[in-house]
Amino acid sequence: MNYIQHKQSVWNFGLFLMLATFFAPFTSCQKEKNENPSAPTITRIRVPEAALADSNVVVALPGTFIVIEGRNLANTRKVLFNDLEAPFNSTYNTATHIFVQIPNSTPTPDRFPNVPGQIRVITPQGEAIYDFPIEPPPPLIQTISNENPVAGQTVTITGMYLGGVTEVNLPGGVQGTGFVKNADGTELRFTVSADLGSIPGKIELVSPYGTSESVFDINLFDGFGVITNLDNKHYLSWPWTVPTDPTPMFAGSKGAFARSVVTNVGPYNPAWWEDSRTANFEAGIPVWDVAKYPAALSSPADNFAFKFEINTREPWDNGARFVFLFNDQYGYVFAPNTLREDNTFHTNNQWVTYTIPLSAFKQVEDVWGDLRPERNAMKTLGDIITADGMLGSFRYRITTDGGSISLLDAAFDNFRIVRVK
Repeated sequence: MNYIQHKQSVWNFGLFLMLATFFAPFTSCQKEKNENPSAPTITRIRVPEAALADSNVVVALPGTFIVIEGRNLANTRKVLFNDLEAPFNSTYNTATHIFVQIPNSTPTPDRFPNVPGQIRVITPQGEAIYDFPIEPPPPLIQTISNENPVAGQTVTITGMYLGGVTEVNLPGGVQGTGFVKNADGTELRFTVSADLGSIPGKIELVSPYGTSESVFDINLFDGFGVITNLDNKHYLSWPWTVPTDPTPMFAGSKGAFARSVVTNVGPYNPAWWEDSRTANFEAGIPVWDVAKYPAALSSPADNFAFKFEINTREPWDNGARFVFLFNDQYGYVFAPNTLREDNTFHTNNQWVTYTIPLSAFKQVEDVWGDLRPERNAMKTLGDIITADGMLGSFRYRITTDGGSISLLDAAFDNFRIVRVK
């Protein structure tokens, strides 16, 4: 759900492939299985680019294209990296060269500490084995389950190459502890060791293969970007839904939040003014620091996202239809159950971050939130933010589609707009 991009602070891919030829004789070792003069032999690994043909490669990333140089390679039947067979086109082979891509799924030491670190070339005449480490890139962050956690909460990061992570650094010098990783390195759970304070910042992952950090800030619940945190910045006008103080029923919130409890609403019911089916924030909301980021207003809407934390005490009732509205001009229908194959959604009474690209918001027919498919999508941040960085209004309304609501009990917090690209 979250749109989070990867930043490599240690490995530059181009330089990584252009390691000095000088080191090659000291880092590679040719092993022959027999003395057959027709058996294949590997002498070195280089990059495919002709201009860099004199540069040896002594370590590589999964997904890298390489050229294997040697002798008696014309009849190659198999090329294996860490015992994983790689597909290759024999048309491009010669007696002295094999052009091949290291598979993206090649076992690497972050997930498999005992990988052999070898290339194997097999022909009818024999086998050549060449010592060659294949290491992962720095960890890649894709999503963070809760971007506004409190001390003691468990947070889950999804991504790639997370198996080698040794440190999780959070804003304010706080660290993640108690790592739990899955076998393929795509998920990392950790516990927030202390309170993060009030300063937003990046989340940083450190591994032996490099460092990555989130593009946008976490721990962002005040200041520019935040529409409302329902606490000291809520701008609430029509109080159908009022801020709710922290409560054990929704433990782990950062201050007040909006809670909507809706029962017994039939199909196709548009009466959002009933019960606690609307929350309205208006009268001018300073959202964007135009003085610092003036070009943002003309940037594509796809570069930004609308985010919030949500906590459901009960499974999301399938008929519930939330409409988020900016300035009563652009809206988005929030029905998270429809995005899942089993048509269910439940945070299990945990706070999680939900992300909606601004480009997914469309022009509305009227202030009732009629969202017709043919309506135009938001194009730039400036479609909703004025030249002085103000958002005119924000509101959400709860209606139903063909289904009904028997019980909806959900809390929302920290509505915000952030840059994600």
